[in-house]
Amino acid sequence: MKIFNWFRQKRVGINGSLISVFSTLLLSKVEALDVANIVDWGTAWRSFLSIKLLSEWLMWGSLFLLIIFNVIFETTRHHLSRMELSPSFNDVMKKYTADSIVDSLSDGTISWGEGKTVCCCSPLIEGWRSEDVLVSTYDDAMCHFACKKENKKLYGEKTFYFADKKYIKYVRSKAFQKVIREGNNLPRVMLKDCHKNFDTKNRKLLLDLAKTEWSQTTYVWKQFGKKKGKELEPTSLMREYSKGITSGTNSERYLPNSFCMHLIIETLDNKIIKSRISQNKKNDNAGTWAFSLGEQMAIEDFCDGKDLKDNFVKNWMKRAFQEEYRLSENDYMNIVDEKSLRILSVDFESDRYNFAMVCTVRLNYRYETFYNQVAPLLSTEEAIELGFIELENIPSILFSYLQKKQRVLYHPSSYLRLLLFYMHRCGVARAERQILKEEQNLMR
Repeated sequence: MKIFNWFRQKRVGINGSLISVFSTLLLSKVEALDVANIVDWGTAWRSFLSIKLLSEWLMWGSLFLLIIFNVIFETTRHHLSRMELSPSFNDVMKKYTADSIVDSLSDGTISWGEGKTVCCCSPLIEGWRSEDVLVSTYDDAMCHFACKKENKKLYGEKTFYFADKKYIKYVRSKAFQKVIREGNNLPRVMLKDCHKNFDTKNRKLLLDLAKTEWSQTTYVWKQFGKKKGKELEPTSLMREYSKGITSGTNSERYLPNSFCMHLIIETLDNKIIKSRISQNKKNDNAGTWAFSLGEQMAIEDFCDGKDLKDNFVKNWMKRAFQEEYRLSENDYMNIVDEKSLRILSVDFESDRYNFAMVCTVRLNYRYETFYNQVAPLLSTEEAIELGFIELENIPSILFSYLQKKQRVLYHPSSYLRLLLFYMHRCGVARAERQILKEEQNLMR
């Protein structure tokens, strides 16, 4: 797989070099022909196809290599692009998925821990490029909660409905009035829906976004939140609502959320960066390790006044790097390989009811160089410590989910992030084999 990934990164350059060699030598050979004085075209054609000189060997050799390289590459990619999950892997995946969402899993859904995919790139080894992710619609009017009668139409029978009256009561509480006075009830961007287009040769991820605010998202999170020490226990309310969370027309209307980016960072020497979340981030599993950083979407990331920005995911990622690691403009451009950015999926986080877009990017620096540059810049508000894991460490981390002592070390979304990244780097089939092998080793 490492060889395939290397060739995938270098494919454009390899094809360009081979085509350049072939076309240059071909033109030289054509120019050498005295077309005006050719009497026997059959003899001339045989002479043209002959391989006697070194230049002729190089010309036909480059064409042969070009064809063979691309045939082998496309055959390998077709094999690695398989997205179907085997029955045995589905069983293991459900075993290590939170009880509150396991009943909501449908065919093709990837899950682990507290998360499940809502919309996943196919093939996963390719991922969407940043320019393939588009804002389909954006509703700039502030989101509102429905009345009880409307809630029943939208969500069916539930034991609890999120209504305007209950929300107003929450906002008027002393605790939240303090948030408002301090100016922290900031606007947020929520995901309303997401879907893929049907053109396999021009794959797109289409997002429907809307405006919400911090008070609305925290009101929702408060109802779904788990008490400390009971992180592994399912909540009945989440079990009710998670069944309706899919994408497209079959989905129930999403509740207010704070759409965010989960970015997995890989260094030049193939280390996967992990970041310990600051203790000051009380609302985001403080003290846990995340892979590698998370950043909530801001309206300015994708919207310039009334106009939607092109390639907005790069803007979003750039801001995430600069805020998390305090990078200057020049440092960011030198360190981050923007062309390697890939979007893998949109996920649902059941530990609090939220949605995230899982992305991955490679750095131009080795881990040690990157660490030495950013470690002195880490703040007490974002990541306070950096570390790394290797690709082969991922299966053992995935199986630590049901071990309480290990479980509390990682951000709840880390498990699904790592699984998706593992499938992206290894291909679904190989990732399945390695994970199933790890489970068999654990059961011995």
